[in-house]
Amino acid sequence: MPYRTYIRAIYEKFGFLATWLPGQKLSVGDIGILKRGTFSREHSMKALGFDLDVDSSDAPIDLEHSSGSKIEFSADGNASASATGGASGLAAARIHFSETGGFVVRAVGCVEHYVVKGSELRRAILQARLSGLWRDDWVVIDRVYTSEGLTVMVCNSTTGALSLTAKVQSGPFDIASTALGVQASAWEGDITRIVAAKAVAPMYSSARYRSGVFRDDRLEPARLQLRSGEESAAQIVSVSLQDALDED
Repeated sequence: MPYRTYIRAIYEKFGFLATWLPGQKLSVGDIGILKRGTFSREHSMKALGFDLDVDSSDAPIDLEHSSGSKIEFSADGNASASATGGASGLAAARIHFSETGGFVVRAVGCVEHYVVKGSELRRAILQARLSGLWRDDWVVIDRVYTSEGLTVMVCNSTTGALSLTAKVQSGPFDIASTALGVQASAWEGDITRIVAAKAVAPMYSSARYRSGVFRDDRLEPARLQLRSGEESAAQIVSVSLQDALDED
């Protein structure tokens, strides 16, 4: 499926899972299930009675990535996700896709939110499980980027094109800006599109409980004392790209 190409590319570029469908609002501590790359929220650590210590990055950043696509601006032809507009009126951008799975993503004003101590999250999950509150197919978001504005376009057909317009008086024309009235004015082919969405999460990472011995990952392995009194190896591990996409 074309969206898998997008999720895989974001993971390889940034080391995070891309939110699908784009435009979800996610928070650290959200609990849900992952199926074929889609996170479905079902609960939260706070609702289970666990208040995690969460911190955020100090300086917002902009994120941009593309593949199998080309952007042309009517203002000055600068082939990036932003360009200088004219003196007044509407500016336009034309995005061409040359392959299935071609995509463009731009997120502005991104702030990273994260659990301060992995050990705290690990203990909370294990305690919830011992209390019978935790389902083993659940994952919990331990790190998430939120953005002020997000534009994502993924081509589902062999080729495609899309035109964006914005109200530009002067200065930059940014395809993810929420202040310029950016909108899709025309398109060809099958294109999934989120244009200038406000206050959403473009990407995240999550952790899950697993018994037995698995690969070491971002969170250190933990050991769980079972109710039966028998000690068994257990881990809280970061969800991998293969896990998220249900791949072997």
